[in-house]
Amino acid sequence: MGKCNVVLVLLPNMGKASAASAAASLRSSYPRVSLALLVGICGAVPFAGPERDPIVLGDVIISNLVVQYDLGRALPDRFVRKDTAHNSLGRSNRIIRKILIKLDTDIDREHIEKRAGDFLKALQTKSEEKAKRKRRGRHTSYKYPGAANDLLFPARYRHKHASGSGCRTCEDCHGNADPACDESLTLSCKELECDTSCVIRREHLESASNDPMADSDSEGVFFFIGAIGSGDSVIRSGEHRDQIAKQAGVIAFEMEGAGVWDEVPCIVIKGVCDYADSHKNKGWQNYAAATAASVAKAVMERYVASARVSDSSQATGNAAAAVRDHSFLPRPRFCRPWRYSRPDQPEGGREAVCACDGDEQGEARGRSSRHAGRHGQPGINLQEPRPVGRGREAVCAGDGDEQGEARGRSSLDVDEHGQPGCNSTSRRREWGC
Repeated sequence: MGKCNVVLVLLPNMGKASAASAAASLRSSYPRVSLALLVGICGAVPFAGPERDPIVLGDVIISNLVVQYDLGRALPDRFVRKDTAHNSLGRSNRIIRKILIKLDTDIDREHIEKRAGDFLKALQTKSEEKAKRKRRGRHTSYKYPGAANDLLFPARYRHKHASGSGCRTCEDCHGNADPACDESLTLSCKELECDTSCVIRREHLESASNDPMADSDSEGVFFFIGAIGSGDSVIRSGEHRDQIAKQAGVIAFEMEGAGVWDEVPCIVIKGVCDYADSHKNKGWQNYAAATAASVAKAVMERYVASARVSDSSQATGNAAAAVRDHSFLPRPRFCRPWRYSRPDQPEGGREAVCACDGDEQGEARGRSSRHAGRHGQPGINLQEPRPVGRGREAVCAGDGDEQGEARGRSSLDVDEHGQPGCNSTSRRREWGC
């Protein structure tokens, strides 16, 4: 993508163990991977705090921290999570923190959301065109399911058969500790006839129509940045969800982030497909996966552009510094700075004094200064002899890296210019070295 090489990894299974194994294999095969984007779906906490806007289905969560909420001790009366510094996952590196800070600014947020909306529309169009060409088999649809299907019930409202349905187990289910029948777990709210009068009303969804194209926000895909809870269990309890969210400070739940977080530099990007309550269903999974992939592509696009500008600025700064103080190569081992226009030289005369101290430097110079001039100094390639000292000439033989490297290999007993017997102080002074 752009000038960056991108590696795609498809996880074989859900859970932290599978994600950790894939991340370790990725790091072993590609040790120079600088950023990993873990893209998928998650369950969200609808009201994460008074300072945050409500999260709805189809929104995207970007992690600034991953919390392993299922690591702890199961006591007879409660579960105690291990949240000490030694048991918690580490924070992200400086590069990722910089990316997240930029994403949280108004300019970058608007840009990412708009670009993600464009990518989502392109993905939906491509999926529809592919469905028209297929004569048989099923295809994946990434259409917006509609605001009418975005139902949020109170945390205490259980997903079960309605009264009078004939299910004895569901009729005896009155509290959170009471079980519901297994059949109710596979049925939708419409099939179970859940009481829609208990649905929590949200203003921005009330004004939306039932047309899928009209429901998709014209401003793009909205995303939230916050802590994500990661564990091997699927949360399907509204009360349990709110309890963990309050204790750990998370705004969403998923199952792979904890396995990848400490293996490679990682950002978790997950689309919201449910509210992690008992009314969880798979109706929003395809659309949520599409919104997460769209945001991931927009973030990657922004990351590549920032990296390109950063690399260009860094290269320009390095070149400027090298011209000023010749700091391309470490001074203790390679050529020391050149000096020009000594006062004791005739007018118009110019002196180029090489400060080489041995063939080891010439050999190292031959290995490392592939794109620099002789001695690794930009713009100081002597093509003709320069008058120095007492009218004698001292021409450095390092007219290319091949010569410097060959001199390092073969001239072990000669001086830095390939001239025998020039290592004494008097001869150095005579030759201008």
